[in-house]
This record gives sequence, C-alpha cells and structure tokens, in this order.
Amino acid sequence: MYALKYRPAIVFVAVCMLVGVVGNSLVCYVYLRKFKPSTTRCFIVTLAILDILNCSLSIPLKIVQMRYHATFGLSNFCRVSTMTVTLFSLASAGVLLPVAVDRYLKICKPFVRQMTIFHAKAGCGAACAAALVLTIPPAIIHGPTIHSLPQANATFCYLADGEGGTRPHLIYSCVQICLFVVTAGALVVMYTCIWHKLYKQKKAFRQRIIAGILNTPKHNNTTRSTDGTVSTSSNFICTTMNATSPVSQADNNSHDPERDSSTFNSEREQRVFTSSPSSGVPVRYTNATMSSHQENAVKKMTLMLFLISLVFFLSFLPYLIITVFVSINMSFAERLTVIPSEGVIIFERSYFIQSACNPFIYSFCSVNFRRAMKNVCR
Repeated sequence: MYALKYRPAIVFVAVCMLVGVVGNSLVCYVYLRKFKPSTTRCFIVTLAILDILNCSLSIPLKIVQMRYHATFGLSNFCRVSTMTVTLFSLASAGVLLPVAVDRYLKICKPFVRQMTIFHAKAGCGAACAAALVLTIPPAIIHGPTIHSLPQANATFCYLADGEGGTRPHLIYSCVQICLFVVTAGALVVMYTCIWHKLYKQKKAFRQRIIAGILNTPKHNNTTRSTDGTVSTSSNFICTTMNATSPVSQADNNSHDPERDSSTFNSEREQRVFTSSPSSGVPVRYTNATMSSHQENAVKKMTLMLFLISLVFFLSFLPYLIITVFVSINMSFAERLTVIPSEGVIIFERSYFIQSACNPFIYSFCSVNFRRAMKNVCR
C-alpha cells in the first residue's frame, strides 16, 4: 500500500538525485579546472559539494524510507536520514549569506576592504559548523513512532513517540521559522541594495556616454587611420561599441568568472570623456566600452547567485509550511504519518529541487561555464 502511494515521490526524488549528482559533479570539475581562484568560485564549489552530498546521501535514505515506510522506524538509519537532510540544507542556506555579503561589498561598497578567498572559506566553514550544531535537536525529536494499523503495528520514522506537540518540538519548529525569516530577510535587503546600485550605475553610465557624444566637435568628424582609410567619428563609435574589447577577450580565454568589480567602479569614477584635438573622437570611449562589458559580466554573476538563493528558499518554503502545520495541528501530523496524500508527500521533499536546479542556473547565466561544459562534453 505505502509503496504504491509513495511511488510518485520516489520517482521525483530519484530524478532530483540523478540530475543533482551528475550536474553538480560537472560544476565542481569545470570551476576547479577551468576557472581561476576567487571568492565566487569558492562559494559555487562549496554549494555544489553540499548538493552532491545531499543527493548521494540524503535522497537514497529518503527513497528507502518511502519504500519501507511502515518499518523504516526500526532501522538505525531513521535518525541519520533526518540529520543528513538538516545538515546539508542548513549548510547551503548558511553559505548563501556570505555569498550575498561578498556581492554587496563588491558592488555597493567597492572602496572598502573586500572579502578575500580566505574569508570566503572561513564563511563556508562557519556555515557548515553552525548547521552541524543545529542537526542535534532534530536527531532527538525525530525517531521511531508506533501506530496500530488494522493488519499489524507499524513503526514509522517521523516524530518520536511522545515528541509530537511537546515543548522541544515546538521550540525547534519556531527556531526553523526564525532562521528562515532572518536569512531570507537579510538576503532580500542586500540584493535589493545591490540591484538599486546597479540600476543607478547603469543610468549614470549612459548619461556620461550621451554627454561625451554631444560634446564631440562636429567640424572634426573625420579621422585618417594609419593605413590611409578615412572614417567618421560616428562610425568609430559604433565600431567600438560593437567590437569585443581586449579585456573581455582576456577574461573569456582565461575562463575567469569575473574580475574584481571594485576595480571597475574605481576606473569608471575616474574616467572623463575627452576629445582628441585632431579627430574630435572621444579618446576614452574604448575604455568606457570595456567597462560596459565588464559590468555586464558582474551583473550576470550577481543574477546567477541571486537566482540560486531565490530557488533555494522557494524550494524550501513548502516543507516549512508543512512543518508549521504539523507543529500546530497534531491530527494533521498523524494523518501525514499514517495516511499521507501524494501531493503532501512531494511537497514535504521539495527542498531537493534546488540541488537539481543549480547546474541549470549556472548554464543559463554564465557564458564561460557553458563554453567550458561544451569543451568537456566533446
């Protein structure tokens, strides 16, 4: 009976496991072999490793639990299953905080001391250590619970007997909700500041380009190149904007995820549009175009990390809602344990979605990652 009821959920988490293990393994390989060391690479590799561990350890235990739902409580892996899911999920959520801090410092505070690779590693280690401590309460609260069925007594692996609705269970549920709200709130504030800053920078950058073009003398709108050809300044500007800058090419060849955006900001703030006396062409226009290419790379990297955070919390939200219902309604908890519905079963394990989605986010947002993936697959 339980095997048939849990079959859709088993297929769902099995697909997440397959995609997550293969996709995140490729992410680790590409970023470690093809990209230069940086804080961004440290965060992405850490998240990929946590996703691999989550898919290779937590999901198989969950599949076994769903397949042998009525007897899994007798197994020693009952509490281990809960601990692994809690550990890797909370560690991933914790890593997203230093990711957002690093983005905020690079874009909103470019002239203050930036996060180094050592700081990034320390932040990831602190997140994992805090998650390890927070796995102790669920290991105590969750455990075997015995229910009498018409055919026989079943031992489920859910809230341990006597723990449902007790003070430790309610306290831990409140702690989970508070951690979710505080972490999500901090990320919302930081990414809101980041996108507001990027919007202001883009607007100011366009205004400076327009001002530089309008201030170009009209009577000197031609220039002669070294090979004797003649071109207008407007053609030069269009060619410069459409051409790929040397800096952008260097970044693509080295597969560096991004250069330090604080350098971009300082260069942009010091850049002034001036005109050449002989041609009337803005001599700094090429540099401005380089900055535009570089800023575009920074925006794409920020979008990628923002989407990773967004997908994580959206995938974790259904599980959190079910946890709240279980805490305030014990009859719902009993129905969820003994006679669960297929929809609730899948929603309760929705947090596995983010492990499978992250590789697709990297592929969607990073041109260099897609290029490196094509080279690996050849």
